[in-house]
Amino acid sequence: MHSTTSPSLLEAAYALTRPVVLEDLHKKGSDQGLDAANAQFESEVQAVRASIGGRAADVISQLPWPPEAIMELEIWHNPRCTKSRQTLALLEESGLEPTIRLYLTDPPDSKTLDRVLRALGKEPRDLMRRGEVEYKSLGLDDPAKSRKELIQAMVEYPILIERPVVIHGKKAAVGRPPEQVLALFG
Repeated sequence: MHSTTSPSLLEAAYALTRPVVLEDLHKKGSDQGLDAANAQFESEVQAVRASIGGRAADVISQLPWPPEAIMELEIWHNPRCTKSRQTLALLEESGLEPTIRLYLTDPPDSKTLDRVLRALGKEPRDLMRRGEVEYKSLGLDDPAKSRKELIQAMVEYPILIERPVVIHGKKAAVGRPPEQVLALFG
């Protein structure tokens, strides 16, 4: 059985992403209107619901969290990214209210990025989007590049950071697939 999203959570997720979806459609020269953008967003939310069923709510509702643990939840979000939108919707549908960091305009500093990489158990290249132009133009595939240099490149060019990253206390997960972030709560 599916849990239902309260209108306020769905409206909040919608309010965050709808303008970006509309902007993308406009930039692509699409003649799709508001109804098409609304349908696209709603279909993404429904896809997340269908893929997890009631599992997220079941897992999260059984956790004995202290209130401060909920406050330590952050998502590095790119509203233009489908996986990022799906992960945010999954968290919100589960009753969680993460702090949303729009990391492209508010990138983490090198110390924070290093801490998150360690929490993920990953090296910098493991969290890099290797298909980005910056990855190639900066020569980040060079094995001689140090961890510090790679992290600094991610700070200076946050488009290189894979998304979404969800941080919960001292743990972190990449939402690929979105359900992977549920491991932070179990």
